[in-house]
Amino acid sequence: ITRGNQTCGFFTVLPDAGWGEDEPRMQTFFVVGDLLGVVMHNFDLLEQLEMRATHDGLTSVLNRQTLMDRLEAECQRTRRYELQVSVLVMDLDHFKKVNDTFGHQAGDSVLRAFTRVLTQAVRDVDIVGRAGGEEFVAILPQTGLHGASQVAERIRSGTSELRIPVGRSSIGVTVSIGVASAIGEDAQVTALIAKADAALYRAKRAGRNRALAAEAGDAP
Repeated sequence: ITRGNQTCGFFTVLPDAGWGEDEPRMQTFFVVGDLLGVVMHNFDLLEQLEMRATHDGLTSVLNRQTLMDRLEAECQRTRRYELQVSVLVMDLDHFKKVNDTFGHQAGDSVLRAFTRVLTQAVRDVDIVGRAGGEEFVAILPQTGLHGASQVAERIRSGTSELRIPVGRSSIGVTVSIGVASAIGEDAQVTALIAKADAALYRAKRAGRNRALAAEAGDAP
């Protein structure tokens, strides 16, 4: 089975007894192989298009629109079945300074390194994405505030241990995280994000490199 000039697979034909090779049959097999190659190529293209439409090109996590769509679906599920859901809103500290001091290529390396920490800290069922710039969001289905805060602390701790090579030296980075949770009918996208954002801003004001849970006074 070929795709252009590249062999991408094989299929085997087992003839009946007394069945010999003949040119028309062989040509048919070659045509079938070419068609299979085209089908496989088209599947690859569809996967690539879907990846580009739903994922962030730099970090390979979900992009903002897909992330918000997934959060809405998770909130609907939480309301319907009276479950819990938590959201982490994360912002890398002093990221602009990294870009200004070391350049955008170094900034991209920091974002990719942080993404690795983030994806390793969450479960397979959790959903992570890049909301824009240096801000990321994690959706934790069926997780309360205590469990989500533990995940946030793992992310914060792992990030603080990062050392990203830049030239002959390396740079460190920290992250501030806001955590919010909801149960049943209280699971609303706007409210969850607003509460997590408020907790994030408190973490920033408290000196950064912190993971704080939403409190009663946080909006809305």
